[in-house]
Amino acid sequence: LATSLDAHLTILQAMAKAHANSPRGFRMLFRMGEGLVENAAQCKGTEGGRCLEHWGGFDEALAIYKQLDELMQLPGVEHAPHERVAVMEKVAELYEQRGDFIAAEKQWRWCIELLTRAAAKPTANLAQLQLLTARLQKRLSQALKLTGKLEEALQVIGDSMELWVSIHGTDKGPEMMEYYKEVAQLLVLLGNMEEIQAFKDKLASLTKAAAAEKHLFPRGVAPVEQPTLAQSKQQSTPQTLGGGSTCLTGGEGGGEESSKHGRFF
Repeated sequence: LATSLDAHLTILQAMAKAHANSPRGFRMLFRMGEGLVENAAQCKGTEGGRCLEHWGGFDEALAIYKQLDELMQLPGVEHAPHERVAVMEKVAELYEQRGDFIAAEKQWRWCIELLTRAAAKPTANLAQLQLLTARLQKRLSQALKLTGKLEEALQVIGDSMELWVSIHGTDKGPEMMEYYKEVAQLLVLLGNMEEIQAFKDKLASLTKAAAAEKHLFPRGVAPVEQPTLAQSKQQSTPQTLGGGSTCLTGGEGGGEESSKHGRFF
């Protein structure tokens, strides 16, 4: 058999088409996948997992990703944190596809803890790690929501929002609106009418401000913004990955709160 990664992928894809519904075929695919893992020194072996996943071989794909994770931890093999997290993310996503949200929740936590440990190193690319952490906190919040841990899900999405604002220096824009939608849904599920009303008022004011800004500054002419609270805070204090409940930075979490869930809601 050819030993190059591309050849392995070609064979995997051909076998997947030939044995899409065959248990024997999937066993053959898995053996081929093991060979692919051995050739995955640069983390490109995730392609083999995606191939198996595409054809419904979830258990086999999960095994490949787990082996890749073990391979990336071998002594003398250096991998950037985002490379290992890419593999761990696939494991979490496969758990979610199988409906095992408790296992997915644990996996998202491990991803965040890995990034937190990486951020403590002197050579860490803090900006990259912060962006990754904010994104993974959103995924963790979704998993928590699906396992019924609504209070913690709300706290985690708040941590992610705080971190996103500290990175970008604004609490406006399409991505923030996605955050607000998620928070609104959690508040409704929790049935906290006071916070729901306060949140609706905030959303209304944000929508009105966005409409006014679009009218005053058409065709991409942006206003000169004053430094925000997040920017001032960023300038006066050292950055961490942020997020009290999901990041082990040794700090106290995401800043001052105007309510028990954070300054946004």
